Amino acid sequence: MKRFTLSFLMIILSSFFIFGQTILAVDRDGSADLGFTDCWPAFQAALDANSYTYTYYEVTDVTLDGPDLTTMQAHDIIIWFTGEGWQNGQTMTDNDETNLSTFMDDGGMLFFSGQDFLWDRWSSAGVFSAGDFPYDYFGLREVSQDIWFIDATGTMDGVAGSLAEGMTFTLQDIFTTDKDGLFIDEMVNHVGTSLFNITDPAPEGIGAVQYELRGHKAVFTTASFAAIVDAGNQAALMAAIIGYFTGGPPPPPAPCENFDALTVGGYVADQLGGLWTTWSAAPGTAEDAFVTDTFSVSPD
Repeated sequence: MKRFTLSFLMIILSSFFIFGQTILAVDRDGSADLGFTDCWPAFQAALDANSYTYTYYEVTDVTLDGPDLTTMQAHDIIIWFTGEGWQNGQTMTDNDETNLSTFMDDGGMLFFSGQDFLWDRWSSAGVFSAGDFPYDYFGLREVSQDIWFIDATGTMDGVAGSLAEGMTFTLQDIFTTDKDGLFIDEMVNHVGTSLFNITDPAPEGIGAVQYELRGHKAVFTTASFAAIVDAGNQAALMAAIIGYFTGGPPPPPAPCENFDALTVGGYVADQLGGLWTTWSAAPGTAEDAFVTDTFSVSPD
Protein backbone atom coordinates (compact mmCIF):
# COMPACT_ATOMS: atom_id res chain seq x y z
CA MET A 1 0.00 0.00 0.00
CA LYS A 2 2.81 2.42 0.84
CA ARG A 3 4.47 1.68 -2.48
CA PHE A 4 1.18 2.24 -4.34
CA THR A 5 0.54 5.49 -2.46
CA LEU A 6 4.04 6.77 -3.23
CA SER A 7 3.70 5.85 -6.89
CA PHE A 8 0.31 7.55 -7.09
CA LEU A 9 1.69 10.72 -5.50
CA MET A 10 4.62 10.70 -7.93
CA ILE A 11 2.18 10.50 -10.86
CA ILE A 12 0.10 13.37 -9.45
CA LEU A 13 3.18 15.55 -8.90
CA SER A 14 4.59 14.71 -12.32
CA SER A 15 1.29 15.54 -14.02
CA PHE A 16 1.05 18.81 -12.11
CA PHE A 17 4.57 19.77 -13.14
CA ILE A 18 4.03 18.99 -16.80
CA PHE A 19 0.56 20.47 -17.26
CA GLY A 20 0.97 23.24 -14.69
CA GLN A 21 3.40 25.04 -16.97
CA THR A 22 2.10 28.24 -18.54
CA ILE A 23 2.43 28.59 -22.32
CA LEU A 24 2.48 31.79 -24.38
CA ALA A 25 1.91 31.33 -28.13
CA VAL A 26 3.25 34.31 -30.11
CA ASP A 27 1.96 34.64 -33.67
CA ARG A 28 4.20 36.68 -36.00
CA ASP A 29 3.12 35.06 -39.27
CA GLY A 30 1.92 38.29 -40.89
CA SER A 31 -1.52 36.91 -41.69
CA ALA A 32 -3.36 39.80 -40.02
CA ASP A 33 -1.61 42.72 -41.71
CA LEU A 34 0.24 41.34 -44.75
CA GLY A 35 -2.23 38.71 -45.94
CA PHE A 36 0.28 35.89 -45.48
CA THR A 37 -0.74 32.30 -44.76
CA ASP A 38 -2.23 31.85 -41.29
CA CYS A 39 -0.10 29.33 -39.37
CA TRP A 40 -1.99 29.56 -36.08
CA PRO A 41 -4.62 26.87 -36.79
CA ALA A 42 -1.87 24.20 -36.93
CA PHE A 43 -0.38 25.27 -33.60
CA GLN A 44 -3.80 25.69 -32.01
CA ALA A 45 -4.92 22.21 -33.06
CA ALA A 46 -1.71 20.62 -31.74
CA LEU A 47 -2.02 22.42 -28.40
CA ASP A 48 -5.71 21.59 -28.07
CA ALA A 49 -5.14 17.94 -28.99
CA ASN A 50 -2.86 17.68 -25.97
CA SER A 51 -5.25 19.64 -23.71
CA TYR A 52 -2.61 22.29 -22.99
CA THR A 53 -3.67 25.62 -21.52
CA TYR A 54 -2.12 28.56 -23.31
CA THR A 55 -2.33 32.30 -23.93
CA TYR A 56 -2.50 33.40 -27.57
CA TYR A 57 -0.78 36.65 -28.57
CA GLU A 58 -1.04 37.77 -32.19
CA VAL A 59 1.22 40.53 -33.49
CA THR A 60 -1.20 42.21 -35.88
CA ASP A 61 1.41 44.66 -37.18
CA VAL A 62 4.77 42.93 -37.68
CA THR A 63 6.60 46.25 -37.81
CA LEU A 64 5.90 46.47 -34.06
CA ASP A 65 7.20 44.55 -31.05
CA GLY A 66 5.63 41.37 -29.76
CA PRO A 67 4.73 40.81 -26.08
CA ASP A 68 6.68 42.83 -23.53
CA LEU A 69 9.06 41.28 -21.03
CA THR A 70 6.52 41.27 -18.20
CA THR A 71 4.11 39.25 -20.34
CA MET A 72 6.87 36.84 -21.32
CA GLN A 73 8.01 36.36 -17.74
CA ALA A 74 4.47 35.50 -16.65
CA HIS A 75 4.88 32.25 -18.61
CA ASP A 76 7.22 29.26 -18.46
CA ILE A 77 7.18 28.34 -22.15
CA ILE A 78 7.01 30.55 -25.24
CA ILE A 79 6.00 29.16 -28.64
CA TRP A 80 7.07 31.73 -31.23
CA PHE A 81 6.27 31.22 -34.91
CA THR A 82 6.78 33.15 -38.09
CA GLY A 83 5.43 32.69 -41.59
CA GLU A 84 6.31 34.12 -44.97
CA GLY A 85 7.93 37.25 -43.55
CA TRP A 86 11.63 37.46 -44.35
CA GLN A 87 12.75 41.08 -44.02
CA ASN A 88 12.75 44.27 -41.93
CA GLY A 89 12.34 42.53 -38.58
CA GLN A 90 9.09 40.82 -39.53
CA THR A 91 10.15 37.68 -37.65
CA MET A 92 11.49 39.46 -34.56
CA THR A 93 12.32 43.05 -33.62
CA ASP A 94 15.39 44.22 -31.71
CA ASN A 95 13.26 44.67 -28.59
CA ASP A 96 11.80 41.18 -29.03
CA GLU A 97 15.30 39.74 -29.15
CA THR A 98 16.34 41.61 -26.01
CA ASN A 99 13.23 40.50 -24.13
CA LEU A 100 13.53 36.87 -25.26
CA SER A 101 17.18 36.86 -24.20
CA THR A 102 16.23 38.01 -20.72
CA PHE A 103 13.37 35.51 -20.58
CA MET A 104 15.71 32.65 -21.43
CA ASP A 105 18.50 33.87 -19.15
CA ASP A 106 15.94 33.53 -16.36
CA GLY A 107 15.34 29.88 -17.26
CA GLY A 108 12.57 30.30 -19.82
CA MET A 109 11.91 27.71 -22.53
CA LEU A 110 11.40 28.57 -26.20
CA PHE A 111 9.99 26.63 -29.15
CA PHE A 112 10.75 28.76 -32.21
CA SER A 113 9.40 27.78 -35.62
CA GLY A 114 11.10 30.40 -37.75
CA GLN A 115 11.23 30.05 -41.51
CA ASP A 116 13.49 32.85 -42.78
CA PHE A 117 14.19 34.09 -39.24
CA LEU A 118 17.92 33.76 -39.92
CA TRP A 119 17.59 35.50 -43.27
CA ASP A 120 15.57 38.32 -41.74
CA ARG A 121 17.96 38.97 -38.86
CA TRP A 122 21.30 37.65 -40.19
CA SER A 123 21.06 37.58 -43.99
CA SER A 124 24.86 37.43 -44.31
CA ALA A 125 25.28 34.44 -41.94
CA GLY A 126 27.11 32.22 -42.31
CA VAL A 127 28.96 31.91 -39.11
CA PHE A 128 27.67 33.07 -35.73
CA SER A 129 29.67 34.24 -32.73
CA ALA A 130 29.09 34.87 -29.02
CA GLY A 131 26.54 37.64 -28.56
CA ASP A 132 24.46 36.57 -31.56
CA PHE A 133 21.05 35.28 -30.49
CA PRO A 134 21.29 32.02 -32.53
CA TYR A 135 24.73 31.35 -31.03
CA ASP A 136 23.78 32.06 -27.42
CA TYR A 137 20.28 30.54 -27.29
CA PHE A 138 20.12 27.94 -30.08
CA GLY A 139 23.72 26.74 -29.99
CA LEU A 140 24.27 27.53 -33.67
CA ARG A 141 27.79 28.05 -34.95
CA GLU A 142 27.36 27.91 -38.72
CA VAL A 143 24.41 27.64 -41.09
CA SER A 144 23.78 27.52 -44.81
CA GLN A 145 20.61 29.39 -45.62
CA ASP A 146 17.91 28.25 -48.06
CA ILE A 147 19.58 24.92 -48.77
CA TRP A 148 16.16 23.36 -49.32
CA PHE A 149 13.24 24.78 -51.27
CA ILE A 150 9.96 22.85 -51.24
CA ASP A 151 7.18 23.96 -53.57
CA ALA A 152 5.18 20.74 -53.28
CA THR A 153 6.11 18.16 -50.62
CA GLY A 154 9.23 17.01 -48.80
CA THR A 155 10.25 14.69 -45.97
CA MET A 156 12.18 14.95 -42.72
CA ASP A 157 12.97 12.45 -39.94
CA GLY A 158 13.52 12.90 -36.23
CA VAL A 159 17.20 12.33 -35.45
CA ALA A 160 18.16 9.46 -33.12
CA GLY A 161 18.76 10.78 -29.61
CA SER A 162 16.50 13.80 -30.13
CA LEU A 163 13.00 14.43 -28.80
CA ALA A 164 11.66 13.50 -32.26
CA GLU A 165 13.48 10.16 -32.53
CA GLY A 166 11.43 7.65 -34.51
CA MET A 167 9.14 10.26 -36.08
CA THR A 168 8.83 10.88 -39.83
CA PHE A 169 7.16 13.99 -41.21
CA THR A 170 5.86 14.97 -44.62
CA LEU A 171 6.09 18.69 -45.34
CA GLN A 172 3.91 20.61 -47.77
CA ASP A 173 4.07 24.08 -49.23
CA ILE A 174 1.56 26.15 -47.27
CA PHE A 175 2.99 29.55 -48.19
CA THR A 176 1.14 30.42 -51.36
CA THR A 177 0.14 34.03 -50.69
CA ASP A 178 3.12 36.21 -51.47
CA LYS A 179 6.31 34.15 -51.39
CA ASP A 180 5.62 30.60 -52.51
CA GLY A 181 7.45 27.61 -51.08
CA LEU A 182 9.17 26.42 -47.94
CA PHE A 183 12.72 27.64 -47.41
CA ILE A 184 14.75 25.55 -44.95
CA ASP A 185 18.23 26.31 -43.62
CA GLU A 186 20.90 23.72 -42.86
CA MET A 187 22.49 23.71 -39.39
CA VAL A 188 26.05 23.02 -40.57
CA ASN A 189 27.67 23.28 -37.14
CA HIS A 190 26.03 23.53 -33.74
CA VAL A 191 26.61 22.47 -30.12
CA GLY A 192 23.06 21.26 -29.41
CA THR A 193 21.28 18.06 -30.43
CA SER A 194 20.34 17.59 -34.09
CA LEU A 195 16.54 17.40 -34.27
CA PHE A 196 15.27 17.09 -37.87
CA ASN A 197 17.12 15.46 -40.75
CA ILE A 198 15.82 16.65 -44.12
CA THR A 199 15.78 13.63 -46.44
CA ASP A 200 13.79 14.97 -49.41
CA PRO A 201 14.72 17.00 -51.37
CA ALA A 202 18.45 16.23 -51.52
CA PRO A 203 20.94 16.74 -50.02
CA GLU A 204 20.30 15.26 -46.58
CA GLY A 205 21.09 17.59 -43.71
CA ILE A 206 19.99 19.01 -40.36
CA GLY A 207 17.17 21.55 -40.41
CA ALA A 208 16.45 21.92 -36.68
CA VAL A 209 18.15 21.68 -33.29
CA GLN A 210 17.27 21.34 -29.62
CA TYR A 211 19.58 23.08 -27.19
CA GLU A 212 19.91 23.57 -23.47
CA LEU A 213 22.39 25.56 -21.44
CA ARG A 214 22.12 25.82 -17.68
CA GLY A 215 18.53 26.91 -16.99
CA HIS A 216 17.07 27.40 -20.45
CA LYS A 217 15.95 24.98 -23.16
CA ALA A 218 15.18 25.77 -26.78
CA VAL A 219 13.86 24.04 -29.89
CA PHE A 220 14.57 25.88 -33.13
CA THR A 221 13.47 24.85 -36.60
CA THR A 222 13.43 26.61 -39.96
CA ALA A 223 11.30 23.74 -41.30
CA SER A 224 7.92 25.24 -40.48
CA PHE A 225 5.90 23.30 -37.90
CA ALA A 226 2.72 24.45 -39.64
CA ALA A 227 3.89 22.82 -42.88
CA ILE A 228 3.77 19.30 -41.40
CA VAL A 229 1.02 17.52 -43.32
CA ASP A 230 -0.46 15.20 -40.70
CA ALA A 231 -2.27 16.81 -37.75
CA GLY A 232 -1.58 13.73 -35.64
CA ASN A 233 2.14 14.13 -36.26
CA GLN A 234 1.91 17.79 -35.31
CA ALA A 235 0.17 16.90 -32.04
CA ALA A 236 2.73 14.18 -31.25
CA LEU A 237 5.62 16.52 -31.97
CA MET A 238 4.09 19.27 -29.82
CA ALA A 239 3.73 16.78 -26.95
CA ALA A 240 7.36 15.71 -27.37
CA ILE A 241 8.58 19.32 -27.32
CA ILE A 242 6.55 20.28 -24.25
CA GLY A 243 7.64 17.04 -22.59
CA TYR A 244 11.27 17.93 -23.27
CA PHE A 245 10.74 21.34 -21.72
CA THR A 246 8.91 20.06 -18.66
CA GLY A 247 11.16 17.25 -17.57
CA GLY A 248 11.04 14.64 -20.27
CA PRO A 249 14.19 12.53 -20.57
CA PRO A 250 17.09 14.52 -22.03
CA PRO A 251 19.20 13.06 -24.83
CA PRO A 252 21.61 10.45 -23.47
CA PRO A 253 25.05 11.89 -22.74
CA ALA A 254 28.04 10.68 -24.71
CA PRO A 255 29.99 8.06 -22.72
CA CYS A 256 33.26 9.93 -23.21
CA GLU A 257 34.82 12.89 -24.97
CA ASN A 258 37.37 12.30 -27.72
CA PHE A 259 39.78 15.15 -27.10
CA ASP A 260 42.09 13.80 -29.80
CA ALA A 261 39.42 14.71 -32.36
CA LEU A 262 39.62 18.41 -31.42
CA THR A 263 41.47 20.88 -33.61
CA VAL A 264 44.76 22.02 -32.11
CA GLY A 265 44.72 25.78 -31.54
CA GLY A 266 40.94 25.88 -31.24
CA TYR A 267 38.88 26.28 -28.10
CA VAL A 268 37.80 23.32 -25.96
CA ALA A 269 34.23 24.29 -24.99
CA ASP A 270 33.55 25.83 -28.37
CA GLN A 271 34.34 22.53 -30.10
CA LEU A 272 32.79 20.14 -27.59
CA GLY A 273 29.56 22.01 -26.85
CA GLY A 274 26.86 20.32 -24.77
CA LEU A 275 27.69 20.56 -21.08
CA TRP A 276 31.06 22.10 -21.86
CA THR A 277 30.95 25.85 -21.42
CA THR A 278 32.70 28.72 -19.61
CA TRP A 279 31.92 30.75 -16.52
CA SER A 280 29.89 33.32 -18.46
CA ALA A 281 28.54 30.81 -21.00
CA ALA A 282 30.82 32.24 -23.68
CA PRO A 283 32.64 29.37 -25.44
CA GLY A 284 35.16 30.46 -28.03
CA THR A 285 36.21 33.57 -26.11
CA ALA A 286 39.15 34.37 -23.87
CA GLU A 287 37.40 32.47 -21.06
CA ASP A 288 37.73 29.21 -22.99
CA ALA A 289 40.77 26.92 -22.98
CA PHE A 290 43.00 26.24 -25.98
CA VAL A 291 43.59 22.77 -27.37
CA THR A 292 47.32 22.07 -27.46
CA ASP A 293 49.61 19.14 -28.23
CA THR A 294 52.71 20.90 -26.94
CA PHE A 295 53.10 18.80 -23.81
CA SER A 296 51.53 15.50 -24.81
CA VAL A 297 50.43 13.65 -27.90
CA SER A 298 48.72 10.31 -27.32
CA PRO A 299 46.57 7.82 -29.27
CA ASP A 300 42.76 7.93 -29.02
